[in-house]
Amino acid sequence: MTIRPLEWATFLESVDSRNYDAVILGWSGPIIEGDPYQVWHSSQAEKGSNFVGFRDQEADRIMEKARLEFDQEKRNELYHRFHAILHEEQPYTFLFCTASLQTVDKRFGGIRLYRGGLDSREWWVPADLQRYP
Repeated sequence: MTIRPLEWATFLESVDSRNYDAVILGWSGPIIEGDPYQVWHSSQAEKGSNFVGFRDQEADRIMEKARLEFDQEKRNELYHRFHAILHEEQPYTFLFCTASLQTVDKRFGGIRLYRGGLDSREWWVPADLQRYP
């Protein structure tokens, strides 16, 4: 293997044009129940975010059906099967997931922990505990 470090814009151009044999990328941001369509659906393989060209008819049907399913349990069943397909086909090699520890000063209120993390837009500080006017 020959590792070719690239300037970011050149790297993105190579990824967008699918001009590579292998690439290392990272995912970040809160994914609560993220819709996998953009990254995994066959329709996104040529010009979308399905950079590895993953194509699977059953996976496509599952993603399409899950987008229309309002029942959480039924949608979870669909996504469990979808993830089993990803495991079986392994279009990506998932290397690791880092742990995250977050702390907030006790003077802040409105703090709720969601499956996707904290949302600082909900925070507030009572007037008597504010340090900055």
